[in-house]
Amino acid sequence: MRNRTARRSAARSTRGVARAAALALLAALAASGCRAVPRAGAGIQDALALGEGLLAEEEYALAKILYEDVLKSDPNDGLARLGLARAALGLGRFQDALHELNLAENGRGVDAATLQSVQIIRGRAYIRMGKPPVIVWAYLYPIWRKGDTAVKSCLDGEIKALARLVPPETEGARAVMGFVPPPRPAPLPHVAREEPPPMPAGQLSILPRARWNPSFPAKVNQMRPMNKPFRLTVHHSAHDDVDSAETLAGTARLIRGMQESHVRDRDWADLAYHYVIDPKGRVWEGRSIKYQGAHAGNEPLNRGNIGIVLMGDFEETQPTAAAVANLVALIAHLRRTYGIPPGEIYGHQDLNPTKCPGRHLEAVVKKLRAAKG
Repeated sequence: MRNRTARRSAARSTRGVARAAALALLAALAASGCRAVPRAGAGIQDALALGEGLLAEEEYALAKILYEDVLKSDPNDGLARLGLARAALGLGRFQDALHELNLAENGRGVDAATLQSVQIIRGRAYIRMGKPPVIVWAYLYPIWRKGDTAVKSCLDGEIKALARLVPPETEGARAVMGFVPPPRPAPLPHVAREEPPPMPAGQLSILPRARWNPSFPAKVNQMRPMNKPFRLTVHHSAHDDVDSAETLAGTARLIRGMQESHVRDRDWADLAYHYVIDPKGRVWEGRSIKYQGAHAGNEPLNRGNIGIVLMGDFEETQPTAAAVANLVALIAHLRRTYGIPPGEIYGHQDLNPTKCPGRHLEAVVKKLRAAKG
């Protein structure tokens, strides 16, 4: 069954090839300073789109974790390499950025727009590294001169700043100082889908509790108030077969089953976790955040502790790219909302003697805890 799940996950990761050119163009615009966040499909395409949102929010450390996870499954993905370079540039790691840009140039799925984006980011790295303005001008000016409306508009600031620093007789310097940037292109029209992805890039959309339609209400009178959360704990459900979570209805049934087990078999007041992430990356509301969970092991550990569970068993198998991407996005949102420091992000095994959340997911948790900012 695990092999079948892995094959399906791999198949999902390779879908959306027809959207690659549009995604690359949008990535180029975002990399050039224009915020343009695409809606993407499942798997790796979702992860790349979420990375755009994290970079736009200057969540560079979290974006780095996300892109590194994508590259585990496809080390030659050019867009992921470009995203990792942009994250490194934001973190001030200029040599790392240049290294990733060199890899991105020869990566899979790279087209003319992506190559142009690589060149722009390399030029910005040169500026940040303090290379002589004349050298940077010689590199960036041809890109600006040959670029389309979007490239000229997005490079306007850097080119004008360089024009003031190079000798006046430098080719193109006077022309640039008189340049008025054209208007930025209108955003691409939204194309309706039968079921839009619940977490578009850069935005957090959580399916409400009502979507899994609990068969009986939570025992509110038995739950303690949460007050202000100050820590996060990540779990796995330890379900080996989560194939039914392909659909919304199937995932809803699995969440109801977890809740019924927690109430009936463990005598808890409700589902233990505050958030559930299914293999397609959809984020579901579990127990209300107003109340302490029942996931960490005891009342002191549950106090102020937000519980997040990913569906699956990650001791032997890897979580899907979409699930990891949306875990990163959810934790970024919760950290911003409640002021939770990265040092307060745990896997269940960090608090109790258990294998939860599995060694593969625990590796992601450790990176999130080590992230700065």
